[in-house]
Amino acid sequence: MAHVKEILASIDRGAEEQAQTEIRELLELGPKNTHVLKIQAALCAREGDFEAESRIWQRILDCDPEDETALTYWYQRKVEWHEQQFFTETLPYGRRFLTFPRGLLQAASFGMVGCLLFLLLNRLGTWYFFFSVPVIQMSTFLFFVIGPWIWVLYYYLFVLREVAVTQDGLELGTRIRTVFFPWTVFRHAYIIHPAEPQCHGLQLVLVPQNETAHAIEIDIHPDTSLLRTTKSFLLEVKKHVPAAHVTNQRVQLPEKRLRF
Repeated sequence: MAHVKEILASIDRGAEEQAQTEIRELLELGPKNTHVLKIQAALCAREGDFEAESRIWQRILDCDPEDETALTYWYQRKVEWHEQQFFTETLPYGRRFLTFPRGLLQAASFGMVGCLLFLLLNRLGTWYFFFSVPVIQMSTFLFFVIGPWIWVLYYYLFVLREVAVTQDGLELGTRIRTVFFPWTVFRHAYIIHPAEPQCHGLQLVLVPQNETAHAIEIDIHPDTSLLRTTKSFLLEVKKHVPAAHVTNQRVQLPEKRLRF
């Protein structure tokens, strides 16, 4: 019978299936072992199995209503529910998910800092001849002001703005273009996480029926995804396409992929 240290060692080696087996064996002996349940919940979150993760955290809370980690988890779920009111919209036959413009905010921040730096360098031209040379001033203007705002414009126009999941298919839209993919064009869906425990990431990959067509890859990791309500989005997609939880080493994906 494995112990907690051996389970953690299995996870560190990337042997998640073995770790899950060892967890089940321990829970058969002690169903209220909250430490083991937390490890199991973390594995489910890593694999993108958010429904199972919620059930486990509820089980932990039933065992110990004052468990701080469980209470923190359900507080975060409450925050996610409030975010869902702002970043999703109910459609007659589905749901629309609005993206959170991480890149746009970052680009705008660089643009603002760049403008301040340009003004500072321009001011230095009063005391240092080098900064008053027209070529230098024009170069700093292009680099610190124009460059970041071209980046802002690119993000505003071309980066994914919304995703709609309906009975008929998946709709991806930017501010200048919308593309619709019927569910019938997809053969399968994979929820992929890295096999290496030190790596973080979670992608939903929709594999097309046509082997020459592009697959759709959407980042659904809570820390990096453009979507704020990744759990709700994943639940909606799984209603229409069968999805399997796999590591990046256990599936052969199409080389041609549209990444979002």
